[in-house]
Amino acid sequence: MKKLIVLNFLLVLVAACGPQKGKDGKRGYDGYSILKQETYGGRETEGYETITSLSGLETLYKELGIENVPAIDFTKNNIVAIFMG
Repeated sequence: MKKLIVLNFLLVLVAACGPQKGKDGKRGYDGYSILKQETYGGRETEGYETITSLSGLETLYKELGIENVPAIDFTKNNIVAIFMG
């Protein structure tokens, strides 16, 4: 019985932590938005990269073979690219 209670608690916790639509209607939370998410692609090794300029974002998109670079206001935002490898 105790295991069932703990399992139910964990299921509720996981469901509550899922991504929701932010104010802009995109997936994510109000503090961040997901620009691009793919199952396959990216880099061969896991890691992350912090991007603080448009030129850095353009370089990353070119490396990944993505053509449409989004317009980001880097005076208010940064980008963190996460690669699972």
